[in-house]
Amino acid sequence: MTILLTNDDGYDADGICYLKSEIKKIEQTVTFAPRQNCSGYSAAISLGKDIEIEELNKDTFVISGTPADCSYFGLHGSKKFDFTQLVSGINLGSNLGTDIFYSGTVGAAIAGLKLRYPPIAFSVASYQPKDLDFIAKKCAEICLYVRNINIANRYLVNVNFPDINENNYIGSKLTTLAEREKPESPIENNSDGWKFRFNASGKMKQDQMSSDIDAINNGFVSISLFDYDLTRNIDLKKINWNIDGA
Repeated sequence: MTILLTNDDGYDADGICYLKSEIKKIEQTVTFAPRQNCSGYSAAISLGKDIEIEELNKDTFVISGTPADCSYFGLHGSKKFDFTQLVSGINLGSNLGTDIFYSGTVGAAIAGLKLRYPPIAFSVASYQPKDLDFIAKKCAEICLYVRNINIANRYLVNVNFPDINENNYIGSKLTTLAEREKPESPIENNSDGWKFRFNASGKMKQDQMSSDIDAINNGFVSISLFDYDLTRNIDLKKINWNIDGA
C-alpha cells in the first residue's frame, strides 16, 4: 500500500517535508507536489497546457502545475504506484470554514476520493508554527486512526491544528464548517492601469458552537468530514421548479 503525498505550498515547504518524514514510518510514501506555492488554487487543473514533471528521486516528483494537477497525475498519469490514500499538507496557514472552497490544500485532496481510504488535508493555524515536528507526528497518528475506523471513502477529512506544541495539546473535536460574514471589497490600485488585489475573506461569524473555528479558538484540533456530492442533502421534490410550465 502506498500514500500519495501532496500540498499547495510547494514540494520543498517545511510542512510537507516534516509530514513525509513521519508518514514514511507508516507506509511507503511518494510525493507529487507543485514546484512553487499555489495557495488559493482550489481544485483547478491546467487544462490544455503542458505540465512538466521532474523526478528528483524515486519517491519525489515535482510538478509545474497546480496542486490538483499533482494529485491527478500521481493517481492517473503515473503507472508506477498503486495508491491507497491521498494526504495533503501540512499547509502553513489554516483552512477553516468556507475557505475550503478556495484552498489548494483541500483541492489537491479531492482527487483522493474513492481510494481505499479517505483523503486527508492537514493545516496549521500559523505561518511559523511553534512545533511542526509534533504536529507532523500527530498527523501520522491521525492517518493511522482514519484507516482503522469506519469512515466512508467518499468523505474528505479536513484537519486543522492550532499553533501548539506537545505540552499544550488538549485533544481533537469533530466539527462543522464555520461561516464567514460578507467578504471585504477588493483593494484597487489605479496608479498604473486598473488593478486590484483580493482583501480579507470577511470575519468569521460569532457564536458558531461546534464549528472548526470554535475548536481552534479553544485550543483543540479541528476535524471536519465532508464530501463533494453537493446535492446530497437537497430534497428536490420539495422545490417547485416549473420554468417550462409543464
